Amino acid sequence: MVAMQIDPILRDISQYLEEAFGNVSEESPEGDYYVLSVIVSGERRTLKVHRNLFIFADVVPGYLRNNDIAGQLERGNVEIAKPLHT
Repeated sequence: MVAMQIDPILRDISQYLEEAFGNVSEESPEGDYYVLSVIVSGERRTLKVHRNLFIFADVVPGYLRNNDIAGQLERGNVEIAKPLHT
């Protein structure tokens, strides 16, 4: 199995999460998903983003904000398998 190369768009996702929560950690990829973690109210939350999302790299920052991914992480872990309409 070949490890995925970290896509530069992860910087946009990390920046968004840092604005909302402060510290962001990149975890080991899980299959076709990139995994980032944050601490929310003392609990570790994970955001899994399917690598195919990066085909839509130009919409990622707006997608994160429009779908309130930070708010979703406050309630639990989040997985993004495919982008919704933004």
